[in-house]
Amino acid sequence: ECGCDRDRVRVIPPSIDAVPIAERLPSQEIASVLYAGNLDGYQNLPLLEMAVEHARKTEPNLQWLVATSETTRSLRGATYVHTPDYASLCDALSGDVVVACPRTSWSGYPIKLLNALAFGKGIVACEGAAYPIRDGVNGRVVPDDDVEAFGAALLEVALDSELRRRLGEAARKTALSEHHADRIGARIESVLINACESLGSSGVTTPPLSSGRE
Repeated sequence: ECGCDRDRVRVIPPSIDAVPIAERLPSQEIASVLYAGNLDGYQNLPLLEMAVEHARKTEPNLQWLVATSETTRSLRGATYVHTPDYASLCDALSGDVVVACPRTSWSGYPIKLLNALAFGKGIVACEGAAYPIRDGVNGRVVPDDDVEAFGAALLEVALDSELRRRLGEAARKTALSEHHADRIGARIESVLINACESLGSSGVTTPPLSSGRE
């Protein structure tokens, strides 16, 4: 839209340190649904609220956890888990849970998805912001703002421990391979080198690149 050729644009996702996170196999008959993060409007939490209500028509015992550092308690049917720091977030993600990401906004990148991938969780996300998720491979992707589809996907993953295991294994592999810091760093480095070479060929003087990694 600003006039830059599309083939000159590189979109590089964030990295995640997934190496020290211990894998845990599904252990519950019915996994809990977990939302982890802030409660701002762009997170589209009313959709998740309605999707859980829809799923509970089939499985009334489905538990919904909201892990957040905020003190607001406005979501119906949710059990709040106070997570003021990363350690407490790790505790929440260590359980047998299905991570829900109802966000549809394309702006930004949901780091909660990378955390869920790193922990090898079953994930349900809306397609508008499901950047690292491939439906049926390392999670479930549903149409934006589709309450019934989101609720059905949550229920499907929550009730099927083998599906959670399979999706979780693929999710962790995605984190380790596609979002490893070395791989993301190399992609950023490549862009910077290409940019410097392009400037050099146009006659603009650029400082030498450091040969070391700092």
